[in-house]
Amino acid sequence: MLCNINSTAGSTLQWTAKAASATTTGFTLIVSGPSATWASVDVEWTAFMP
Repeated sequence: MLCNINSTAGSTLQWTAKAASATTTGFTLIVSGPSATWASVDVEWTAFMP
């Protein structure tokens, strides 16, 4: 599972996104950063099977 924040400017610069608890029907997206401000930023994800 790959996750990516679709921005590298302004308040999202130091944020990270990762997937946790992935199953065949879903996953938990964890987004973390240096502040509590987060609005209208796209997070892209891709899932694949080995």
